[in-house]
Amino acid sequence: MSSTSAVGEQQVLDALRGVRDVERGGDVVSLGMVSGLAVRDGHVAFALEVEPARAAGLETLRKAPSRRSTLCRASSRSAPC
Repeated sequence: MSSTSAVGEQQVLDALRGVRDVERGGDVVSLGMVSGLAVRDGHVAFALEVEPARAAGLETLRKAPSRRSTLCRASSRSAPC
């Protein structure tokens, strides 16, 4: 992959700013929900941290299949995936 087509951490964060947490009223980046962001060999990985009380309601997100070689892991601050 050439450096001109490689995705960087800032591009991922910019894209994640479009992901809204409707319950908290903001995007997941500004709300500090994104952690462990890594971009390597064309793959992106990160965790979305949520309050333990909300974890069960977001379980379907955690179990969603990855697409386009992107890994997303939703986790609770008190209980890892």
